[in-house]
Amino acid sequence: MKILLLDSDGKRIGFLLMINSWKNDEKATTTSTLLGAYIDPSRRKGGLAKVLLGIWMSICMDAGDIHLRTVVMRKPLLCLVLQHTFGFQPEANGGVEVEISRRGGRKDTDHGHDEILLYAPNSKTLQGGLFSARDLSRQGITLIDRPTNPRGKLVKVHCKFSPPPSEHLSETISNKVLKGGFKHRLRNETLRAMLLGQTENR
Repeated sequence: MKILLLDSDGKRIGFLLMINSWKNDEKATTTSTLLGAYIDPSRRKGGLAKVLLGIWMSICMDAGDIHLRTVVMRKPLLCLVLQHTFGFQPEANGGVEVEISRRGGRKDTDHGHDEILLYAPNSKTLQGGLFSARDLSRQGITLIDRPTNPRGKLVKVHCKFSPPPSEHLSETISNKVLKGGFKHRLRNETLRAMLLGQTENR
């Protein structure tokens, strides 16, 4: 399933991909798993990734008792937002720790956004094929062999994430990301039908 983010002219500027599933068991476990997200390079640095993720989380929470999960996330900036904005945590102590910084004033010439610097305390981590040349080019990432000054933010990458308690997540979305929440007029049952493609009989 895909959530599209459009500008005022109806032009697509981003999207989020997810898989939603429902187990017909005693717990009737419903899960929405984040596959990835994309923001047009010309619109980055505007906080749109936070908005897109916040909308996904809000829809799932408003639909009622839908568990949020992710697949193994490889994009450093997406991992940064999940951890430092929304409080998601790596599952089972997985992932690789890296340090993310921006090179102020220097643009990635192919995509027009700020260059991202990636440092790992264990340099062999980045040299072992953790990121392909295509990944580095598309995301405007440069690997460095020493930390920046000032230091960047520590982030886990290449791992699955689980959300914080729903109360904390709801407060973050309403007060820091969507500033009042995601407004809609859809009922709980309608949201669940949209996400799962069917209604549930409990």
